[in-house]
Amino acid sequence: MTIFETFLTSFEAGEEDEEWGRRLYMRQLARLRPDEGALLEVEFGHVLEHDERAAQALVENYLRLEPYMARAARRAQERAQGSAGEVFVGLQGVPGAQGIRELRSDRIGQLSSVRGTVTRTSEVRPELVHGVFRCGECGTEVGPVEQQFRYTEPSVCDNPLCQNRMQWTLVANRSQFADWQRVRLQEDAAEIPAGSMPRSLDIIVRGALVERVKPGDRAQFAGALVAVPDGNTGVIAVAQPGDARDAAYRLAFVACHAQAAGTADAPLTQSERAEVAELAEGGAQTYARLVQSVAPTVFGHEDVKRGLLLQMLGGVHKQTREGMRLRGDINVCVVGDPGTAKSQFLKYVAGLLPRAVFTSGKASSAAGLTAAVVRDDETGEFT
Repeated sequence: MTIFETFLTSFEAGEEDEEWGRRLYMRQLARLRPDEGALLEVEFGHVLEHDERAAQALVENYLRLEPYMARAARRAQERAQGSAGEVFVGLQGVPGAQGIRELRSDRIGQLSSVRGTVTRTSEVRPELVHGVFRCGECGTEVGPVEQQFRYTEPSVCDNPLCQNRMQWTLVANRSQFADWQRVRLQEDAAEIPAGSMPRSLDIIVRGALVERVKPGDRAQFAGALVAVPDGNTGVIAVAQPGDARDAAYRLAFVACHAQAAGTADAPLTQSERAEVAELAEGGAQTYARLVQSVAPTVFGHEDVKRGLLLQMLGGVHKQTREGMRLRGDINVCVVGDPGTAKSQFLKYVAGLLPRAVFTSGKASSAAGLTAAVVRDDETGEFT
């Protein structure tokens, strides 16, 4: 905890600030709101640059060290603002993103990165972070008690004359809650072996990470694998000697960072800005140049390229005088003989747009190409 706090308070990067100089994370902590769910984004490469041994320990024992990182962030925020609230530490830039099939039980608790396509998200729910409890025998309030992935009550009453260990009532208005959401991640179609069904993994996101990705997004998550009882993804198992035979477990992933593909903040370079400005000055020729840039390796078929370009850009929603609404988005049906580059056009669009998914008739069905509202088997809610 001391090493990570020293890193947050002393690491220098980026432009210089009048108050904090080049101390990047002290500047970020000073701007964080001291409320529940504040997220501090930390670049993993900065930790590696500051202390290589600490970064290696973080990779090997992330789940065990994560609470200490949060405490160090709260202490650093208190030094930056004079007060501190609940701070979640997110690690971005974790190297070596893996597919779902590559994650095994030997990586439980280690810092990992996983990629895939988001297929389902649950509603945002409150999760108890620190609970204050009232003794059922003498009425003494005990806490706050940090929750270790499950509902954790005090071990004994603070009143020396009571010694209660069993009867507790949660004081909700004095306890601390944070947002919680479950995301279903499915491996990308390109990573599915021939003849296999796509595999899925439950991702648990908290605090400011909720609602960051939507179904259909290609996303990458950083965090750690955990073992959960099969049938209850919201509770993380702590195995006791002898109980492994009595329960079935499966893998889930607790995320500390979530990033949808194509949403990274990458500013245009000077040459790219000049190229966009030159394109904008082309007038009527701009449309023709854009059409020619669609699948440039395919000769001809300009009408098909026009249709695909207009579908990718979208149109303007209109309303007639009679009040009828016309949507601006269009569907495109490409029909042609074999060998006329139909699939090449579709693969070009799928490679260009982050939310596009290429599929063929053999690998898809009518149900697989549409969004459906279904009832979750575990929670009973509609997703």
